[in-house]
Amino acid sequence: MIGRDRMGRWIVKDREGNVGGMFVNESAALHFAREAADYDVSQVCKAAEGQILELGILSGIRTQIIH
Repeated sequence: MIGRDRMGRWIVKDREGNVGGMFVNESAALHFAREAADYDVSQVCKAAEGQILELGILSGIRTQIIH
């Protein structure tokens, strides 16, 4: 799933909560999500408008900040 957090940053997180990242723009987030899904675009979805995604250390997701 790709979407934004409360600060407006782009977030990617997988269903199991094992892989995710925080990105400076949508393009970088989409690239990461597609690569993480082995380029199976049917596995990548965008959060609904207004839905907030959270990515945090306590969630168990390994974070990777890409600039």
